[in-house]
Amino acid sequence: MPPWPVKESGLWILLAALALWGATFGIFFAFSRVKESTSATIRMSRALLLAVFIAAILILGPALFPLNGAEPSHRLLLLSALLLAALLAAFDRRGEWMVGIALPLWYVALALLTLEGVTGTFLIERLVPNTEDLFRKRVVQRWPYETEKEKAPGTYRILALGDSFGIVHEDKNYLYEVHRRFEAEGTHAEIINFSIQAIEPNDQLKVLRRFGEEYHPDLVLHSFFIGNDFVIPPGEFVTLGGIYVRHHEGLAGFHPKNFLLVNWIEGRWKVLSEHAKRQKEIQGAEPAGMFSRKEFLDIEVNRLVQTSKKGEATQSHLSASLPILDDIRQIALDMGADYALVALPDQFQVDPALFGEILQEFGLSAEDLDLSHPQSVLRSYCVDRGIPFLDILEAFRGDGRGGDLFLLRDTHFNLEGNAIVADRVHRFLLENFIPETARESALAEPGAEPELAP
Repeated sequence: MPPWPVKESGLWILLAALALWGATFGIFFAFSRVKESTSATIRMSRALLLAVFIAAILILGPALFPLNGAEPSHRLLLLSALLLAALLAAFDRRGEWMVGIALPLWYVALALLTLEGVTGTFLIERLVPNTEDLFRKRVVQRWPYETEKEKAPGTYRILALGDSFGIVHEDKNYLYEVHRRFEAEGTHAEIINFSIQAIEPNDQLKVLRRFGEEYHPDLVLHSFFIGNDFVIPPGEFVTLGGIYVRHHEGLAGFHPKNFLLVNWIEGRWKVLSEHAKRQKEIQGAEPAGMFSRKEFLDIEVNRLVQTSKKGEATQSHLSASLPILDDIRQIALDMGADYALVALPDQFQVDPALFGEILQEFGLSAEDLDLSHPQSVLRSYCVDRGIPFLDILEAFRGDGRGGDLFLLRDTHFNLEGNAIVADRVHRFLLENFIPETARESALAEPGAEPELAP
């Protein structure tokens, strides 16, 4: 485990299970002390109560402390559930008021499940497009220039894959800046930007698989943000009432911790709380960032897990996304395109002031951390597979402006940071991919050599 606090979802699940067991024991104790009844209605109520109880246990069971499978914990949970069910079944004495307990529980459970199904089907707005119309809304309509699916003869087409780093600042984003440079210098190359806000590599894989081939790319240029692209959580981000929540397909969506409405309430509360913190900072004459200082530091310290020297836990964390990169590369190759990876740094890697603030705030030691380790993992991955690799980290460090290349407490690059990325990506593409037949001018200006995996 890393030497800093990590949020675990298993704790509240355990508390919920304990509360459920406690309520069951209480009902069992109360029922065992009242007179026996043979009413058919009460027998039905008893069955309904047991059905709700067992269904809840089956939902809670597989999620209890999912650490390396945690099979003993699962068995212990389910065994205790069976024990409780056996105790209930062993007593026939029931009071008439059981109807007032079992039926409301049953109706509430049905209402919650129905509401969850309706919400997940009709009220969410997907970020990852699964239809042509949604793809046009999420991707095509954001392009600052017209592009046809069929590329012009002699044009080298680059399909850019990524998250919000590929769309922040809109037409001033580094990808569009590279496209404009191609036009200005007479290079017959264009960038088709498939970047979408708040999506992860597994979502990018879906988008490329569904819509990539019809645009006939020559290269898939994949921008990988060190800060959070190594993390592959279950489900996908959607918006519900303007709040980002995670949507889980199938039965996983009916797990209590995955309920859309529960996550919406948590998200809404977080937005309101964060707004109050930011307002307090503004009133204290502190510059206002996208996040409050506390929230921003919490975000950054949880990303430091990727730089720990503690060994297996760090390596396992960093390796989770690599099979997805394999799949993205294979899809690119299957559609006749090359594949290249661009590593975008996090602010704590290039901003000594921020890094020192994190260490002080959370009592960490710099000796336990290797800030370049995530890039080293990607570099080794690319070397092993012969993938061209561009690392932006040293360009940002060499510039010397540190945190001044990022928006204030936002995690994204500002315009100056975007310009550095555009310089490196432009030269990387010209030197390694754009064919001579697509150029009307040679490399215009000397610049720093990009790092390539041979």
